Amino acid sequence: MKKLTALIAVICLAFSFAVACQARNAQPAAPDTDSDTGTLDYEAIRALHNDGDIVATINGRDVSWAEYYAWFYMSARQVENYFGSMSMYYGISETWTDTMSGDSNETYADFVVENTENTLRQFAAIDSFTETNGLKLDETVLKESFDQQKAKDIANLCGEGGTDAQLGEKLGEMNMTMDSYERMTMANVKYKENFKAMYGNDAELVSDDDALSYLADNGYVSAGHILFMTMDPATGEELDEAAQAEKKAQAYKIYEELSAITDQDELLRRFAELKKEYCEDSGKTSYPDGYTYTPGTMVAEFEDAVNSLEPYGLSEPVKSSFGYHVILRLPPDPDRVISYSQQNTPLTARNNFANADYAARMEQCLENAGFEYAPGFEPVSIADFVK
Repeated sequence: MKKLTALIAVICLAFSFAVACQARNAQPAAPDTDSDTGTLDYEAIRALHNDGDIVATINGRDVSWAEYYAWFYMSARQVENYFGSMSMYYGISETWTDTMSGDSNETYADFVVENTENTLRQFAAIDSFTETNGLKLDETVLKESFDQQKAKDIANLCGEGGTDAQLGEKLGEMNMTMDSYERMTMANVKYKENFKAMYGNDAELVSDDDALSYLADNGYVSAGHILFMTMDPATGEELDEAAQAEKKAQAYKIYEELSAITDQDELLRRFAELKKEYCEDSGKTSYPDGYTYTPGTMVAEFEDAVNSLEPYGLSEPVKSSFGYHVILRLPPDPDRVISYSQQNTPLTARNNFANADYAARMEQCLENAGFEYAPGFEPVSIADFVK
């Protein structure tokens, strides 16, 4: 119940969060059930320093109080919204000194400070990624993408025909300066362009060796099957004995035809034809070239049969709770669909390698980002500013 999602998902930063934050501020606040969870005195916190005061450096770049405060404010508002939701929907009272879920002793107050620092680190990591990996981004593309995103944000916040000045006013209502907004937006643009430069629009620049190594290193196995179902998919009930016997006979007939084929290319071609005609697995539409999976993903009978085969090996019909499977173990393929993204985009080994490699490289840049507070600056003690 205490789990709290981070304010910004580093490399997936989106301005839509800031817009949503403003929308939430316009709604009636959830009732506070404990004085410790009251709203912070943001005016008093903002007044601690002048906007132009340098409060930190990140990779040698100066960070002003105005920039630092923008991300501090968003982190703190997220926590307050979380407190309100927990109180309203679950009757649970959280306080700033409570520890968050997990193994650490981090409090919600600690989280706000840490998340503010991490947000600044994230922007720096995206900038340094380009240089660290020797990438050359097209400045014209960067500007065009930035301008397109800014135009969308102006339309979303200010309406059609909105101006830069109106955007500045809206940003001010969210305690964000134009500089902070532009840094955030350009970070998003660079994040996407860095990926394209290294891996291609759809990971097409990932080599076969890297994609195949990804499959091997992560224990992926590939197999196709022709399933003759012995259960009613609508009810989950088993078919009667006669119907099941007929399914079994069909499976063995297909197996006998395929097992007589010795040429691998011909076997793949004919297997695909028979699968299209007879297979009753609803997944064959999403995975027409077979499944590429990790151990424990498929039913045990299916996995055991596949594990007993070499590539291009064919199993006799295997019975599972779904029915009879005629299984063909497939060689690894960098372009076979492994899974689908949340946006229902098919993902191959190339995509998965690119995503994993990008995340690892970006994490290294994040770890190397040199964040230091300016001499004499102390992070905000939230407990001192609870109303």
